[in-house]
Order: sequence, then structure tokens, then C-alpha cells
Amino acid sequence: MKTLRILFTAVCCLTICGEQPDLVAVVADSSDTTAGPTAPDSSGYIKGRYIPANLDECFVQLDTLLSVKDIDSIRALGSELETIVYHHGLGLWLRNNWCLWAGSRLVIWFQRRGIIHPDSMSAYILEQYWRHLNKVDVEYPRKPD
Repeated sequence: MKTLRILFTAVCCLTICGEQPDLVAVVADSSDTTAGPTAPDSSGYIKGRYIPANLDECFVQLDTLLSVKDIDSIRALGSELETIVYHHGLGLWLRNNWCLWAGSRLVIWFQRRGIIHPDSMSAYILEQYWRHLNKVDVEYPRKPD
């Protein structure tokens, strides 16, 4: 748990200062292997939970994890911006369970495209999932120049 607090503090400080945190290095340098996230194995799992590798895999996982009723509720929203109503529910679940606070492979995928903060990552996933469900072109983040 100590490692996670240190990691969270480091990320917040770096983000506030405008620097892009290197979460992978912070996690890799940790000597406490009993707490906090661990590196994904070759199949993309962290502590028994599958972590998507990219946005398309997020959609596949959400299609599997969510009920038909929940999927229909997201699809029925007026626009992708309205997915903000899920920030403290499904968004929180994504941040915690897909290790968006702690350097999962999905975090690395987003960081390489200039999306740094876990709140922004979960919002992006939900907004693009709405577009995916409504057959609107999904907007993939671009790598910064």
C-alpha cells in the first residue's frame, strides 16, 4: 500500500507541475512487491484481471462486462459528452480495475498518445465507447509530434 501512495503522490506532483510522469519507471523501481500493481504477464493480466491493450480492446471488454441494459443506457445518451454521468461509477471502476492509476499497459498506450491523467483516460474510453455503440467514427488519440 505504501508503494501505491508514493506512486499516487509522484503522479499528482508531476502532473501538477506539467511534466509527464513515467509511471512504468516508478512501478518498476518499486522494491515492495507485496502491494500495489504488478507488471502484466505476457497475456495482459495484472493480479488475475485482464487489462485491455488499446481502445478497441476496451470496447470488447466493455461489451463483455456490461449488461445489455447498461449498454443500452450508454447508447441512449444524447452525445458522447453525456457519458460524464458515468465518471463516478463506471469511470471509477475503469480507473481502479484497469490500473489506470498505476502504469498498466493501457496507461502506456494512452500516455504515448498524450493522454496522461487517469480521469482523462476513463473519460476518453467512455466517450469513444458511446461513439462505437452509436456507429459514429471512433476518434483515436494521435501520438504527439
